[in-house]
Amino acid sequence: MSHHSTVDYPQLDITDLYIFRKPDDPTRTILIMNVNPFAPTRAATFDTETSYEFKLDGDGDAQAEVAFHVFFSPAEAGQQTATVYRATGTDAHSTGRIGEIIIRDAPVSFDSVARITTA
Repeated sequence: MSHHSTVDYPQLDITDLYIFRKPDDPTRTILIMNVNPFAPTRAATFDTETSYEFKLDGDGDAQAEVAFHVFFSPAEAGQQTATVYRATGTDAHSTGRIGEIIIRDAPVSFDSVARITTA
Protein backbone atom coordinates (compact mmCIF):
# COMPACT_ATOMS: atom_id res chain seq x y z
CA MET A 1 0.00 0.00 0.00
CA SER A 2 1.22 3.48 -0.84
CA HIS A 3 2.16 5.84 1.99
CA HIS A 4 0.06 8.50 0.25
CA SER A 5 -3.15 7.01 1.61
CA THR A 6 -2.03 7.80 5.17
CA VAL A 7 -1.10 11.47 4.70
CA ASP A 8 -3.21 13.73 6.93
CA TYR A 9 -3.33 16.58 4.40
CA PRO A 10 -3.23 15.02 0.93
CA GLN A 11 -3.43 18.43 -0.74
CA LEU A 12 0.10 19.04 0.64
CA ASP A 13 1.46 15.67 -0.49
CA ILE A 14 4.20 16.19 -3.09
CA THR A 15 4.47 12.80 -4.75
CA ASP A 16 6.94 13.30 -7.61
CA LEU A 17 9.36 15.86 -8.99
CA TYR A 18 10.66 15.78 -12.54
CA ILE A 19 13.33 18.08 -13.94
CA PHE A 20 14.70 17.71 -17.45
CA ARG A 21 15.93 19.72 -20.43
CA LYS A 22 13.37 20.63 -23.05
CA PRO A 23 14.00 18.12 -25.86
CA ASP A 24 13.96 20.63 -28.71
CA ASP A 25 15.62 23.50 -26.80
CA PRO A 26 18.50 22.56 -24.46
CA THR A 27 18.60 26.15 -23.12
CA ARG A 28 15.27 25.53 -21.35
CA THR A 29 14.38 23.29 -18.42
CA ILE A 30 11.05 21.65 -17.67
CA LEU A 31 9.91 21.37 -14.03
CA ILE A 32 7.01 19.11 -13.07
CA MET A 33 5.57 18.60 -9.58
CA ASN A 34 2.82 16.08 -8.82
CA VAL A 35 0.75 16.96 -5.77
CA ASN A 36 -2.37 15.54 -4.14
CA PRO A 37 -2.43 12.08 -5.70
CA PHE A 38 -5.94 11.22 -4.56
CA ALA A 39 -7.74 14.32 -5.85
CA PRO A 40 -10.64 14.56 -5.68
CA THR A 41 -11.16 11.42 -3.53
CA ARG A 42 -9.40 12.60 -0.35
CA ALA A 43 -9.01 16.31 -1.11
CA ALA A 44 -10.98 18.19 -3.73
CA THR A 45 -8.81 21.31 -3.65
CA PHE A 46 -5.24 22.46 -3.29
CA ASP A 47 -4.27 24.34 -0.14
CA THR A 48 -4.51 28.09 -0.67
CA GLU A 49 -1.92 29.07 1.95
CA THR A 50 0.83 26.63 0.99
CA SER A 51 3.71 27.68 -1.24
CA TYR A 52 4.56 24.77 -3.52
CA GLU A 53 8.16 25.55 -4.45
CA PHE A 54 11.09 24.77 -6.70
CA LYS A 55 14.33 26.27 -5.44
CA LEU A 56 17.22 26.00 -7.90
CA ASP A 57 20.91 26.24 -7.04
CA GLY A 58 22.95 26.69 -10.20
CA ASP A 59 26.40 27.31 -8.72
CA GLY A 60 26.71 24.66 -6.01
CA ASP A 61 26.72 27.00 -2.98
CA ALA A 62 23.58 25.40 -1.46
CA GLN A 63 21.66 28.68 -1.92
CA ALA A 64 18.89 29.10 -4.48
CA GLU A 65 19.54 31.58 -7.27
CA VAL A 66 16.05 31.10 -8.71
CA ALA A 67 12.85 29.98 -7.02
CA PHE A 68 9.40 29.28 -8.40
CA HIS A 69 6.53 29.61 -5.92
CA VAL A 70 3.11 28.24 -6.86
CA PHE A 71 -0.03 29.36 -5.03
CA PHE A 72 -3.61 28.24 -5.57
CA SER A 73 -6.74 30.37 -5.46
CA PRO A 74 -9.71 29.52 -3.26
CA ALA A 75 -12.06 27.06 -4.96
CA GLU A 76 -15.09 28.50 -6.72
CA ALA A 77 -17.70 26.17 -8.22
CA GLY A 78 -15.27 23.26 -7.92
CA GLN A 79 -12.49 25.06 -9.82
CA GLN A 80 -9.14 26.54 -8.77
CA THR A 81 -6.42 28.47 -10.51
CA ALA A 82 -2.67 28.63 -9.91
CA THR A 83 -0.34 31.62 -9.94
CA VAL A 84 3.42 31.14 -10.34
CA TYR A 85 6.02 33.59 -9.02
CA ARG A 86 9.68 33.64 -10.13
CA ALA A 87 12.09 35.01 -7.53
CA THR A 88 15.79 35.62 -8.11
CA GLY A 89 18.79 36.65 -6.04
CA THR A 90 18.21 36.89 -2.30
CA ASP A 91 14.43 36.81 -2.90
CA ALA A 92 14.92 33.19 -4.04
CA HIS A 93 15.93 32.28 -0.47
CA SER A 94 12.51 33.31 0.88
CA THR A 95 9.11 31.65 0.78
CA GLY A 96 5.86 33.24 -0.25
CA ARG A 97 4.29 35.36 -2.94
CA ILE A 98 7.66 36.84 -3.86
CA GLY A 99 9.05 37.89 -7.22
CA GLU A 100 7.60 38.43 -10.66
CA ILE A 101 4.32 36.73 -11.57
CA ILE A 102 5.06 34.64 -14.64
CA ILE A 103 1.76 32.73 -14.82
CA ARG A 104 -1.45 34.19 -13.44
CA ASP A 105 -4.69 32.30 -12.78
CA ALA A 106 -3.90 29.14 -14.76
CA PRO A 107 -6.78 26.62 -14.60
CA VAL A 108 -6.07 23.57 -12.43
CA SER A 109 -6.87 19.97 -13.44
CA PHE A 110 -8.71 17.70 -11.02
CA ASP A 111 -9.49 15.01 -13.56
CA SER A 112 -7.81 13.29 -16.49
CA VAL A 113 -8.10 16.36 -18.73
CA ALA A 114 -4.86 18.37 -18.79
CA ARG A 115 -5.33 22.13 -18.78
CA ILE A 116 -2.17 23.57 -20.28
CA THR A 117 -1.09 27.17 -19.78
CA THR A 118 1.92 28.68 -21.51
CA ALA A 119 3.62 31.93 -20.60
